[in-house]
Amino acid sequence: MASQAIPKATAIFYPSAPMAAENLKSTSIFTRIHIIATSAVISEALTQCPNLNNAFLLGHHNDVLVLDRKGEENITHVSALLDMCMEKGLKRDIKLCAFDKLSWGEAGFYIELVEAGERLRLWFY
Repeated sequence: MASQAIPKATAIFYPSAPMAAENLKSTSIFTRIHIIATSAVISEALTQCPNLNNAFLLGHHNDVLVLDRKGEENITHVSALLDMCMEKGLKRDIKLCAFDKLSWGEAGFYIELVEAGERLRLWFY
């Protein structure tokens, strides 16, 4: 991908699961779920669900990116995310979701590993 200027809506992530950046390197399936809520509400909801962790999820504003190596894993993780949304009363906008994409770019994100893969720079297209 050609070098791009980093947009102002850039977030730096410090994955709580140390393997998140490493998992990102070997991911082959990406799904973006757009949740209609503030990023604070989404973050709190994700924190309250121990089965949802950022070893396979990254959030940026209203969007949660599910990243997996296999289709079966992706289905399991997306289902868990959607179940959490239903339990918490969080609505999704299907028009802004992207399912089963082969790259983070196809899912509408740009992700860059920084500082030896310990942090992630992430933004939404």
